[in-house]
Amino acid sequence: MKKVADEEIQLLVDSLHLNEKDILDKFTLTLDGEALSEEEAVRFIQFLRSELSIPVDDETGSKLRCYH
Repeated sequence: MKKVADEEIQLLVDSLHLNEKDILDKFTLTLDGEALSEEEAVRFIQFLRSELSIPVDDETGSKLRCYH
């Protein structure tokens, strides 16, 4: 089971360059078995991007970078 979780986490990390809507369409983010609200999920995505310094593709295709 750990391997599946690792694969799912890697898929999420590999998708962090997408906009939030696309990520939320692909994934259901949960904590202790409860789905995060859209606001919580977006904040978590932004946190991950910040921590990992992931560039983001917006609608125009320009690269944005999140810093903390």
